[in-house]
Amino acid sequence: MKKISKLLACGCLAGAMVAGGFALSSCSSWTTTVSQGEYKYENPWSAGSYYGVKVSVEVQTDENGDRIRSVTIEDSDYTQASEGWEGRDNYLENEQTLLNAYRGKYVADVLAMKVTTDYQGQPSEVSDDSVLITDATQSSGRLLLAVQDALCNFGYSVFEGEYHYPNAWDDTAPDYGIRVRVVMKGNVVRKVAVISSGYTEVSSGWDGQATWTDNLEGLLSSYVGKTKTQILDETVTVSSGGQPDSVSDDSYVITGATQGSGRLLLAVQNALDPSGAQTTKVYTGEYHYANAWDSSAPDYGIRVAVKVKGGYILSVEVLDSDYVEVSEGWENANLWNDGLSNLLSKYAGKTVQEVLAVEVTTSESTPGQPEDISDQQYVIAGATQGSGRLMLAVQNALSMLASESGDNGGSEEPENPYVGWDYNEYIDAATTYEVNSDGSVTYKIVTTSYGYAEAFTIEITVANGEISQYSILTNGSTGGFESSMSAIANNMVGQTLEQLQDYLEGDEIQTGATYSNTLCVNAGLFALANFEAAGGSSGGEQPDPDPDEPEDTNTTTGPFVNWSYNQYISSQTTVRSDYFGNAIYNIVTTSNGHAQPFEINIVVNDQKVIVDYEIVTNGSTSDHFAGIMSSVAKNMVGKNQADLEEILQLNNSSADDQINTGATLSNVLCINAGLFAVSNYDIASADEFIGEYKYENAWVPGNYYGIRVSVRVKDGVIVAVNEVASDYTSVTDSWANKDIWVNNIESLLKAYQGKTVEEILDASVTVDASGQPSAVSDAELMISGATQGSGRLLLAVQNALSVIEDNYARTFVGEYHYANPWAPTAPDYGIRVAVTVKGEDIVNVEVLESDYTEVSDGWNNANLWNDGLEGLLAAYESKTVEEVLAAYVTAQADGQPNVVSDADLMITGATQGSGRLLLAVQNAIDPTGANTTKVYTGEYKYENTWVPGSYYGIKVAVTVKGETILKVEVLDSDYTEVTDSWEDKDIWINNLDSLLAAYQGKTVAEIFDVDVTVDANGQPTAVSDSDLMISGATQGSGRLMLAVQNALSLLNPNPDEPEEPEEPENPYADWQYNEYIDAATTYTANDDGSVTYNIVTTANAPANAFEITITVVNGAITEYEITVNGSTSDHFAEIMSSVAKNMVGQTLEQLEAYLEGDEIQSGATRSNELCVNAGLFALANVDKASAAE
Repeated sequence: MKKISKLLACGCLAGAMVAGGFALSSCSSWTTTVSQGEYKYENPWSAGSYYGVKVSVEVQTDENGDRIRSVTIEDSDYTQASEGWEGRDNYLENEQTLLNAYRGKYVADVLAMKVTTDYQGQPSEVSDDSVLITDATQSSGRLLLAVQDALCNFGYSVFEGEYHYPNAWDDTAPDYGIRVRVVMKGNVVRKVAVISSGYTEVSSGWDGQATWTDNLEGLLSSYVGKTKTQILDETVTVSSGGQPDSVSDDSYVITGATQGSGRLLLAVQNALDPSGAQTTKVYTGEYHYANAWDSSAPDYGIRVAVKVKGGYILSVEVLDSDYVEVSEGWENANLWNDGLSNLLSKYAGKTVQEVLAVEVTTSESTPGQPEDISDQQYVIAGATQGSGRLMLAVQNALSMLASESGDNGGSEEPENPYVGWDYNEYIDAATTYEVNSDGSVTYKIVTTSYGYAEAFTIEITVANGEISQYSILTNGSTGGFESSMSAIANNMVGQTLEQLQDYLEGDEIQTGATYSNTLCVNAGLFALANFEAAGGSSGGEQPDPDPDEPEDTNTTTGPFVNWSYNQYISSQTTVRSDYFGNAIYNIVTTSNGHAQPFEINIVVNDQKVIVDYEIVTNGSTSDHFAGIMSSVAKNMVGKNQADLEEILQLNNSSADDQINTGATLSNVLCINAGLFAVSNYDIASADEFIGEYKYENAWVPGNYYGIRVSVRVKDGVIVAVNEVASDYTSVTDSWANKDIWVNNIESLLKAYQGKTVEEILDASVTVDASGQPSAVSDAELMISGATQGSGRLLLAVQNALSVIEDNYARTFVGEYHYANPWAPTAPDYGIRVAVTVKGEDIVNVEVLESDYTEVSDGWNNANLWNDGLEGLLAAYESKTVEEVLAAYVTAQADGQPNVVSDADLMITGATQGSGRLLLAVQNAIDPTGANTTKVYTGEYKYENTWVPGSYYGIKVAVTVKGETILKVEVLDSDYTEVTDSWEDKDIWINNLDSLLAAYQGKTVAEIFDVDVTVDANGQPTAVSDSDLMISGATQGSGRLMLAVQNALSLLNPNPDEPEEPEEPENPYADWQYNEYIDAATTYTANDDGSVTYNIVTTANAPANAFEITITVVNGAITEYEITVNGSTSDHFAEIMSSVAKNMVGQTLEQLEAYLEGDEIQSGATRSNELCVNAGLFALANVDKASAAE
């Protein structure tokens, strides 16, 4: 197998290429850029002169990509068409046609074209006839190379690569193979093209040839849009001859043409990763020879798959085959079976050349049978033949790689691609990295081992000069330091190169695990120090935006210009008001130093006080600060603008210790979010109208001058006008007086504030036939010198306000959902709706898309819901807001609706769905719940110890409006509310109504402040609030309170955090060999002097905990039984029985000596450690166990 790759960027093709400058112009929907390029080579007939051409290329960038608008030949001293050339007139006559041929072509398509040149640089072939003048190949090729040189300025790179291997059927025929040209922009593939080569791409006699030919274009397109990492992560399994057998991802395969598809993927990978350091490849191989004892029997042999990356073996796997791997009748077959896994693991981490250098000697008397292996680490003692067959099969699989390091079979390690990079001492060649769309770099670092520490795998992202993410994927710590390494990961986030260099010896990072520390800190230093070498960028030209991320196109003004406290508020923030005048914010902050953006939901009432404050996304980078930010949210409730301004002024002092937590940067974001919400209540609670005005740009067909605006109106007066994102051009970049608009737009928007709707609608704008404004009637609503922009703005505002009537419609969005009790990992049951209200009447309810389960697929009566939904939605259109909010849904404690009070708003047989819909509609109109009545059911019970199978308990329905309880009602149930035989039962019966009435007017928070003490059986013994207790009926009163709290559990403002159970002190802390012994271990000293242990081990990843019964008599193990097998592999779990069997008879000295012995070692290394250490623990501590008993 041969492979080649070539990076073709600016100056990379034959001859000299000099990149020219940029000239940039733009519209709101596309930009044009002019770049210069050239191609030249020395004229062999005239020393000092050059054949060549210089060009200017204009490229348009829009949502469809980068396309060429024009190619122009610039003056130069180069010769493009020789005076005496007989084809000169032909070229000159067709030159403009050739230049026009580039117009409209995508940059990636042009860069994918191939020009073949001779050793001097003279073009001899052009791969695409559309840019070729017949009989003028040299001139056409020079022009294409010059155009490609200019296009290199747009962030593109071009790579060539190939994959080929000998034709196994005809050694005189060309190799099977393929050669490709890969065009990248940034880290994303934009084009893959097959280019000519001397290889056989597909056999002419193959009956499936059309399958390949007809589908190749589609296969090539499957690479477009993929990142380099995504492509290099795929694997092709290759046989020992080099032929591809399988491809890991079917999207890169033409069905019926696996070999060709595999060759293509390998060629693309070789282009992108010529060293192979970032590509995983799988090679299959085998070794076999005839059975000398039975010529009719299958051959002895073995078949393997070897996974390789960057010249290192990652794993070896034994594949199914018809060969005899080990004779069934061989008395020592268990040596092979038990030791195979451990033997395979010996190959992992070795270089290909190390393994190829191992020599296997075969028998002369029995041809093919291995007799000796030069390196004993690859031998299972007593199973030399099997070990040799395995080595020869692995070498057969790797044989295609031998020629890549020369014919001498040397054992040189593959070159580390990070030679010359800073802080590379502990960095393995298997390390990879990827440049993200925002210019940050994510590394997947594989370290070397160091001292006692094994290799780590660490994922690190570096952005803006600091570590923004640090995750330990594979923990190489040993000796009990594994768990403490999380502190390193936490403290790495936010570190800069300078800080990490200073902190190399600091307490924040040092955990006592010196070797592990060194690896982890050096991984961070490597990532930070080599950011630019990896291709990262913190500024300058920005990469293409992620298509899944919304692009902020508000380049002129933001959506919150002229709003107070907007410094830390991003354009992703949304603001709305509800039917009752509450302002509801979903605020996304900017970042602030180390603090990342927060997402916060805030509700402000008409008193301009915060009534709800919820941190949805916590931007604190420290786990400590992230945990305590919940107290900030809780204490924001009830604050107004004056409160928060005082706190902000004294941030980091003692103004409000509940909000000033020490997390200064996070505090600033959270306090400013609150200030933004309360200070802008008048704007946010106003009704919002969206409008726009546009007309076609006569110079750019399909493009529009225009603007889209948000206009907020309260009581007929405009309180805010803001520009919102659109594809229209609000101001032309090339306009000489652009700054007049940009510098004054904020003031113009503010001029609308305070004007009435009537005043704005009375203003007029004069426009010409094309729609372009030429005059504005109100001088206050115009920027002098920017009449067109001012007119467009006024017309957009008027269009927004045109819908206003005496009773205009408003639309509110809401949802209701709760966890699926049958499948906790499944989406919630729920529904999302848009409710349109006109005056006091509901005029439309529409179900919106959501991730919730509206109706279960497997529900037998799903048709009831589907068929009845349209009628149910129509039923709301005859209701007023008051009527809908007066209806109620009785819901269980888990959120599931059971009853809908209004039969008009229910589909018979679909109560749950109908209830979810009503609750979603109510949440849309009244998101705070202050005006909606809701009913929740709950219960409390515990077993009656006197009557098995029966329960003391009570079931209740609790009616709530806002945060206030309106009513508590006792429901029928099978529980015993009061015992008939209880002599004081009348106390309960006669006072129950009064007790229920005592709940009325209480807030939900007050109810959850009540504590009920219960005994071990669940029986209440005390209630902390005497107002909510019947004297002499404590049990019943407590049951009632607990049932009410259960009903309201979804509303609990402060749900209890589950307490972390304290780990019990290990009683075996000073016993020998206790490293893997859990505190749950027990033992018994028997009368005959023996000791029996029931040992519970710890886990030892990937092995889980074992439970083992061991008896020790006279210093030896007489019983060893594995009662719970912690092996995670069925194979290892099965063979662990041999471990137990071989443990019997062992003494302490023998077991210490046999710790690495074949009798106990089974290949299941982690399980072995647990089982052997259990035996050592039992033997070493007999005296302690006997004395303690």
